[in-house]
Amino acid sequence: MTRPPVPPRHLVLASFAGGNASTVTGPLEILDFAARQFAHAPPFEVSVITRDGAAVTCDGCVTITPVASIADARAADFIFLAGMPCNVDEVIEANAGILGWLAAEMARGVPVATVCPSQALLAHGGLLDGRTVAMHWSLIDEVRQRFPRVDWTAERMVVEDHGIYSCCGASATIDLTLYLVDRLCGRDTLLACAQWFLADLPRVRQNVPPPMLQRAGIEAGSMAAVESWILGHFHQPIHFERLAADFGMSWRTFYRRFQEAFGDPPKVYLQKLRLNAARRLLEHDNTPIDQVAARVGYADAAFFRTLFKRYVGMTPSRYRESFRFRSVAEA
Repeated sequence: MTRPPVPPRHLVLASFAGGNASTVTGPLEILDFAARQFAHAPPFEVSVITRDGAAVTCDGCVTITPVASIADARAADFIFLAGMPCNVDEVIEANAGILGWLAAEMARGVPVATVCPSQALLAHGGLLDGRTVAMHWSLIDEVRQRFPRVDWTAERMVVEDHGIYSCCGASATIDLTLYLVDRLCGRDTLLACAQWFLADLPRVRQNVPPPMLQRAGIEAGSMAAVESWILGHFHQPIHFERLAADFGMSWRTFYRRFQEAFGDPPKVYLQKLRLNAARRLLEHDNTPIDQVAARVGYADAAFFRTLFKRYVGMTPSRYRESFRFRSVAEA
């Protein structure tokens, strides 16, 4: 007896106004190629949808035309949320109306893949509580504060946790899509996609460690003057108690105001400032590691190496090897 063919799974790709076009077009190209590796029985088919079925504009100039609205789309076996504008409030205000749909689909076991910052919408609806989820480093502090029940990470390119697939930014969408191809179609199809698109196999961890100092400079006030002074003297020994007195503050007041302004205690801020300067040196020249340490304020090179690895996740030598700028002529 001949078994009837297995119907393809329906993968719904939801596109949003103001998002990155590449988070729609990139996955579409890869998924289409993956499906075409199965000429007679593709494992899935993709439908592009929008909230109300109207075309949306991404990146200010790319128009995405859907086949249906969320309400009219066929039942999904997999949902892929493309990128949304990189503002958590805008993400929630513009798209809170689809949370009911997402909650219902997840309740019946439909997996959801989400590109940053679309995760924030799911978190707002309480749909990510207790899960580990990737988020772009520039938003990580905000979402941790607003949605503390989610285990947010900026250290991983792609995260899978109980039916939720997430990536940490628009450029990681390719990694996320290839990861899904591996899950949906198997390793052979993944390799075929990677070879065809000249893409690396999906990266799980960040290639470049995110910045340690994520806060913009202070615009005005006494802390702006403190910041300016530190930026000019960070490579020298700094005694913060003496600095507080120089700026007319008690140590307790200085410490409190410093942490409020910069998000870190003074000594931690200084360490991060020095290590960021070291990263720039390692990225752009071949200065010996001991000299790099001295130039950013560390007389003890061994201590510098230990501190650098603790904050950055790799040794200074490994960092230079991985991220030093090389001209085309060097390649």
